[in-house]
Amino acid sequence: RETGDQRGIAEAEKRLGDAAWQQGNMGTALTLTHQALALFDAMGDLLHIAANVEAIAVLAAARGEAGRAARLLGAAAGLLERVGAAIPGSERFTHDDAPTRLRASLGDAAFTTAWETGRALTQKQAVAEALAWADAAI
Repeated sequence: RETGDQRGIAEAEKRLGDAAWQQGNMGTALTLTHQALALFDAMGDLLHIAANVEAIAVLAAARGEAGRAARLLGAAAGLLERVGAAIPGSERFTHDDAPTRLRASLGDAAFTTAWETGRALTQKQAVAEALAWADAAI
């Protein structure tokens, strides 16, 4: 932090958040992912914004908020579509089955509605929703 390397700080917080999630420490994962998202948003780094919105979606799913999670996963997908990119495996939470589990939980129609609603969010809206949910959940 003393060097002012915001990108390095954000990347470290994201990785530490991922590690906290893997160890079952949701509170720490939420806090670190929230901080990383805020920093990446300030830098305008769309790929890392999407990765952190996706991570917060997985945390929302783990808290039983399937509708919110599907919406945020849709938001992350929409952001990635806009830049024609994919989140590198090293930046992803272990959650490849999240959409399948959420679809089973919500049903096809509700999942699709939440996903598409999220996919239509602007970057500003997606970040605001993810940060607001994380703030309330911490």
